[in-house]
Amino acid sequence: MTKTFPTLTLLACCLALYSTDLLSSKHAHARTHQIMTAMDNPAAATYNSNCASCHQRGVMGAPKPGDSRFLADIDMLVENAIKGIGNMPARGHAAFLSDDEIRAVVEFMRSPN
Repeated sequence: MTKTFPTLTLLACCLALYSTDLLSSKHAHARTHQIMTAMDNPAAATYNSNCASCHQRGVMGAPKPGDSRFLADIDMLVENAIKGIGNMPARGHAAFLSDDEIRAVVEFMRSPN
């Protein structure tokens, strides 16, 4: 009985997750695409690990990848990312990123596909 209960609990949790959108093919495909893009593109990997937590969800007005605000002058966008603008802190709290890495991420966010 002691081994059966944890197994049944785990099975119930898995079934509950399966019945929600968490494991839907749409979400799985989006995550797979994000991982594949990161494997193919270092800027995408940098975005995923340092920027996506705010920009993917538009936290506090952060522009999402592909947003029309990324059509502005690239040099101005890079400068804003380096120095900070609005609610975004300088370098997005990723002080270890070089200016070139930040430029690459901004270019990726302009057209993420």
